Amino acid sequence: MKGLYAGMDRFDVRQKIIEDLKQVDRYGGDMKYDNAQISVCSRTGDVLEPMPKEQWFLQCDELHANVRKKLDDGTLRLVPSFLEQKLREWLQYDEPWCLSRQLLWGHQIPAYRDQSG
Repeated sequence: MKGLYAGMDRFDVRQKIIEDLKQVDRYGGDMKYDNAQISVCSRTGDVLEPMPKEQWFLQCDELHANVRKKLDDGTLRLVPSFLEQKLREWLQYDEPWCLSRQLLWGHQIPAYRDQSG
């Protein structure tokens, strides 16, 4: 890891960032969260914090168009069929899809298999 805060403990970095923001008059203040949940490792008891990383995106417009076409011509069927309208609504948004969503452990990605496995 490179940069201004490289090698520093995360709790020290948090305080240093606040100090740096105050120096350039960009600190917006503290916010109290009454019902905040802090992720803690069940094995070590350590606080789990996100680590921002580079994001990867997939251009979806062509993929969405192909799926819409297959829905229209009957090549693709959804079971149960009432979910087709929900899928069509979702396919209206052709913005890039973030493949590296940095989810917490245990969250599943929306990946499916066809009948051939």
